[in-house]
Amino acid sequence: MVVAKKKRGRPPKTKLIIEKIRERGEAAAKKHETKTRRNAIERMLESQENRIIKLEHTLEGTINAVNALRKKVDELVKETPAGWVPHNGVERPIFGDTKVEVLLRSGQKNGPHSAFRYIWDECGSGTIVAYKVHS
Repeated sequence: MVVAKKKRGRPPKTKLIIEKIRERGEAAAKKHETKTRRNAIERMLESQENRIIKLEHTLEGTINAVNALRKKVDELVKETPAGWVPHNGVERPIFGDTKVEVLLRSGQKNGPHSAFRYIWDECGSGTIVAYKVHS
């Protein structure tokens, strides 16, 4: 009597179906991974665009404030009476022991005091826009 050996494993047709399912799953996973990456990149770009918009608004506001301050300085310099020297707001133009009276951006006058007692740089409404030398 001849004994037939049993084949191990799945029948060939079943293997093909399982392989096809596995391939479809892998393809779907790659597609999902690509879509997920694309969505993450799009969210990041959107976030960066929002940041740029906020920065543009901040910059616009700053530029408007600077222009308003320049206009006010120009008005104060035009209104300065004779004997006053306009100041550019950068550095002290005279020796520190010289007695001066200063005109501030706020419109107030201060002095006469020694020049070293004043802040000659930009400092808001306390910025010196003009000065007058006293003897």
